[in-house]
Amino acid sequence: MKRHPTLTTRIIAAVALFFLSLLTFISYFHYRSMQQYTKESEMEKCALLLDSIEPVITINMFLGPDEPMHDYLQKIVRQNPMIVKLTVKDMEEGIHFTFSSKTFNPHGSEPIRMEHTVFDKITSMPIGKVEMLYSNARYIQLIGHYREFTILLFIGAAALAALL
Repeated sequence: MKRHPTLTTRIIAAVALFFLSLLTFISYFHYRSMQQYTKESEMEKCALLLDSIEPVITINMFLGPDEPMHDYLQKIVRQNPMIVKLTVKDMEEGIHFTFSSKTFNPHGSEPIRMEHTVFDKITSMPIGKVEMLYSNARYIQLIGHYREFTILLFIGAAALAALL
């Protein structure tokens, strides 16, 4: 004799499946939103860092002495371990400062690459370029943690649905 599920069992199963589907849908779109937000945040941090050092570079490129700029940029790269590479060039491609991290580990991702042209504030003529590679390892780490949380949330919901 074949047993059919009762109406109550079917309603509970339907509600559990709906809840699980809704949770999966919300989690996926929230994950994608967090992924985009975190990536944009890392890009903004990189741009802000470049914007903050550009005035000092402009003054030193205009006036000529590389030593004060060199000391300043050495402090900047020591304080910001996310800087993978920083290069300051004049318009003839002459290098005035260069730094490359010896401890950079990409963690499966490419660093963020940014380039700014430095302009003379009086004549508005370009006098140099600043190139920076900024590690997005923290972005990858954050997204990895959030992905693990989302998977655990889904497993917990599936277990709860199975128990119901």
